[in-house]
Formats: sequence, C-alpha cells, structure tokens
Amino acid sequence: MLEEASLLEAFKSDEPSQALSVLFERYADPIYRLALGLLRDPQAAEDIVQETFLAALTHRHQFEGRSKIGTWLYRIAY
Repeated sequence: MLEEASLLEAFKSDEPSQALSVLFERYADPIYRLALGLLRDPQAAEDIVQETFLAALTHRHQFEGRSKIGTWLYRIAY
C-alpha cells in the first residue's frame, strides 16, 4: 500500500494511472456513500464518483498538499 506522500507524488506525475487506480480503490465507496447521503439517488451518486475522479485527475497539479488527498477528494465530491 502506497504511503500518502508517494501516492501524491505518483498522482501528480505525468503518468498518474497507477496512483489514480489506488485512489479510486480507496475512496470510490466512501465518496459514493457521501453523494448518496446527500442526493438520495444511486445513479446521481455514481455520476458524482466519476466526476470527482475526473476533476481530480484534470486538476491534480493544483492540489497543494495542505490536507490529505482523501479530504481533497471529498471536497470535490461535495
């Protein structure tokens, strides 16, 4: 299991696919539960999960590391 710092470094690299896979494994279910709790719509919650990871991938270089990466992903989802 990758540590937070090395995971973040890999995610911000030019080839983030492996790190994105690890992040998805760790955070997809909790983000889905967050979205489902807020929206009460399973399909919309699934869409939020996809949109969250797409936004994170697109804007990964903007993550400053002032919080944990999971916190950042939850904030994107919210």
